[in-house]
Amino acid sequence: MLLRLQAAVSVIILVLLLMTVDLPGTLARLGSLEPVHGLAALGLYFLVHLSNAAKLRVLLPQRSLWQLLGFTLLAQAYALMLPGQLAGDAVKAFRLGRAPGTGFSRAASSVTFDKVTGLASVLVMLLAGLTALPLGRGVGLMLAALIGISALAALAAMMGSRRLLRPLVAYVLKDPTTGWRARLGRHLIDFLRNWQDLVKRPGLVFLSLAWGLIAQFLSVAGTLMLARGLGIELGFLAWCVILGALTIILLAPVALAGLGLREASLIGLLDMFGVGSEAALALGLALLGVQIIFGGIGLSCDLLVLARDRRAPR
Repeated sequence: MLLRLQAAVSVIILVLLLMTVDLPGTLARLGSLEPVHGLAALGLYFLVHLSNAAKLRVLLPQRSLWQLLGFTLLAQAYALMLPGQLAGDAVKAFRLGRAPGTGFSRAASSVTFDKVTGLASVLVMLLAGLTALPLGRGVGLMLAALIGISALAALAAMMGSRRLLRPLVAYVLKDPTTGWRARLGRHLIDFLRNWQDLVKRPGLVFLSLAWGLIAQFLSVAGTLMLARGLGIELGFLAWCVILGALTIILLAPVALAGLGLREASLIGLLDMFGVGSEAALALGLALLGVQIIFGGIGLSCDLLVLARDRRAPR
């Protein structure tokens, strides 16, 4: 039902866009993409995924970089087929939990921690871009980013506090010693224990944030290269603002694979920088194409992971 609703929202947004945007002009702009820029952008996006895999390896050092790259790419694939990026991360945690030597609680806490530090990196990138805007512009976004960073830090600290979470654990474990509440309680305790282990290691937190920033700035570089191939000339910091805001918008699971929401958001964001709707829509479609390419690679990785899981002893 949710997928149907998302598909309906995507169709409605796309129909509205096609009623207001010159489609032949958009396709002509998309067809003008220079192959050199497209290939360079794909190379940079590959480095983004590799950086995200290195970021996750900080939390799961027992896994190789290439194994985690496979899990990172399969999350991209499932983000296209399921309700949004968070669903893709949930599948990644599930697959990691099934893999021998990890465990569901450790995988879930690591992927969640990775997501939190990743969002913090996005907000830091957004703040960096907003500093380049004229005084008075982007104040609301800057305030929202600061509030977001503070909220993430507070969430991480709260989940790392045994005293604050003790009532929740006690409620889940109240009375039953068997059944789903007991199983949930055991997983919750293991999840929080692993989370607390991660939070109390400042060096690990710093490395996770650093890799997150590297991934975000590589993503900006890839988008900048793709945009230049389409004739859109904006500076690096402007793309920090655009991509930072777009990433946060796409967290909302309202459209199937972000289709329609991505393009409409890009049109609105790029309009602030004087870029026409045809060029913005062409960039949105190009970004969707990049996501489909890496999602296809992710599906292949998923098949390999499943085949290995079937052969692995339990």
